[in-house]
This record gives sequence, C-alpha cells and structure tokens, in this order.
Amino acid sequence: MDNDDRIAAREADEVIRTETASVRYHRTTETYLAEHEWETGWSHSAALPGIVKAISDVDSADRQPLFASVDPDALDRLFEPIGDDERGRLYGQIVFPCSEFLVTVHADGETVLRPRQEDSERS
Repeated sequence: MDNDDRIAAREADEVIRTETASVRYHRTTETYLAEHEWETGWSHSAALPGIVKAISDVDSADRQPLFASVDPDALDRLFEPIGDDERGRLYGQIVFPCSEFLVTVHADGETVLRPRQEDSERS
C-alpha cells in the first residue's frame, strides 16, 4: 500500500492491515488502534515497528528505533501470556514515545498510537 492509499484509508476510517496487526484509524481523534493478534506469535516489540511503518508519515531513515524509547524485551515480558491463557495479562499499560507517536500498550493487546504533541513532551 503506497502513502496515498494509507492517507485515503485514514480519512475513511478504514482498517489498515499489516503483517502483524489490524490498525483502525479514527479520523476525529487522530488515533490509531491496533489489536495485537496473539495467535500470530508476534511479540509486541516485533509487531510495533511494522505498525508504525504502516501509519507513519516519517521516512524510515528518520524514524527513531523502538529500542530508543523502550526496552523491547521488557515490553514483551510485561505483557506476555501467563498460565494456560494464550492471551496477555488482563491489567496494566505502558506509555512511551515512538517515532512521531505517543504509544500506549494495554495488557489486553490493544495498542493506541496518538500523534505526539510538542506541549505534552515538554512537561
């Protein structure tokens, strides 16, 4: 999908499919919601760069790597499935900057990406 197709999908509130997740763009809130697909076997740290790449307007050479914002192994351990449950934990979240987004990863597998605001970064 080229950049023009992604922009059209965003404006239409459509789902953007990546190799690792389905991402829905909500135009009114400028928010991307990705549901982690546990059955694919992808970890959060492996899935997130593909999601950011699919929705980013920043050239990949200028994009900050995930590990510059959060320890990928710690992110995976934080939400890895426990016990016999094949899904992640039920409670908790972590928030960190990644590329031009503020990312919130929830224990239930939902990942929310919002454009970073200059004012909130300074506080």
